[in-house]
Amino acid sequence: ITANVPLSGIGNPTIPITDVNGTPAVSNPYGLTIAGEGVLGSGLVYTSPMDRAPNSGYGQKWAVCPPPNNPPTAVLTANPTSGPPGLIVNFDGSGSYDPDSGDSIASYSFNFGDGSMTTQPTPTVSHTYNTAGTYAATLTVTDTHGAKSANAAEVTITVGLPDLVAATPTAKNTQAKQGQKIPITVRISNNGTADAGVSYTGFTMDGITTLIGQVYTAAIPHGSYLDVTLNWNTAGVKKGSHNIYAIADYEKQVPESNEDNNTSSTPLTINIQGNQTR
Repeated sequence: ITANVPLSGIGNPTIPITDVNGTPAVSNPYGLTIAGEGVLGSGLVYTSPMDRAPNSGYGQKWAVCPPPNNPPTAVLTANPTSGPPGLIVNFDGSGSYDPDSGDSIASYSFNFGDGSMTTQPTPTVSHTYNTAGTYAATLTVTDTHGAKSANAAEVTITVGLPDLVAATPTAKNTQAKQGQKIPITVRISNNGTADAGVSYTGFTMDGITTLIGQVYTAAIPHGSYLDVTLNWNTAGVKKGSHNIYAIADYEKQVPESNEDNNTSSTPLTINIQGNQTR
């Protein structure tokens, strides 16, 4: 390897090949033989004279010292991040980067958190999760000089099913005349580990077989809830006390981890009195 250095630099202990902007250090150039690699980041270093005069530009022993190789940074995204078993997740590490000029990412190592791993030269991959659970998927990238990322690039994947549960219904008015409309509200909670799609909430009277109404219920994310209200028309309802139950996912549209806890455990009691005065 031959490097051009300024005449004034010959014989100096340290001579940079270029400045920080990459401008060659050329002034009355002399050819120098590079003897080996020195300490990283220290430039072109004079190591020892040989049998010729140092200022002649010949016979000196030098070492070239390249800049340090900084590790790359891994960036990982995933979509979707939750769903039922059989969930197919698309992972993307294309946001990963290397800070060194001229360097790049050579390989992407994905650990899916379920015992499965893969290393490949491309940044995207899909993986199927067949068992319910919570998984920490990670990405490690390696640059063209062999340095590995040290940062935490992690995405949590949740595999499971929703679990819709109806609370005890409530009403502001539990004493009503026949023919009155009574708003009945129930809170539907999703206690599962996956989001629930749209469904219908059923309201029944004196047991779970006599349906008095259904209400469209929007999708409920896992760990969240939705309040659903039925305006019950009591026309034709017999006088006396009646127990009102709410049943989440009445039409069984949503696959759930527990299909036996949709009905409110405690009913709302409403007393229907004589005919409404007109």
